[in-house]
Amino acid sequence: MTVTRTTAQEFFNSGKGQQRQSSGHCNTGPQIINTFLGENSVNICRQWVEDGKRIPPDRLIEFSGRMFMHGISDIVNNKL
Repeated sequence: MTVTRTTAQEFFNSGKGQQRQSSGHCNTGPQIINTFLGENSVNICRQWVEDGKRIPPDRLIEFSGRMFMHGISDIVNNKL
């Protein structure tokens, strides 16, 4: 879970996160992002285990991190 909190914190420390918070468009943003990242991190890990851990943990972390930060289009376009 440390990775997900760090990811959310990086977003809100970036210009995008601060801009959204200060404009009033995303008052609950950190909680929503932490929930999204936490729930999906658990589901990704469960699926990885169910699939027999066919990829190394480092690749799983890179893959899921890219999805969290850039969305599925980054994965599709870069064929990770």
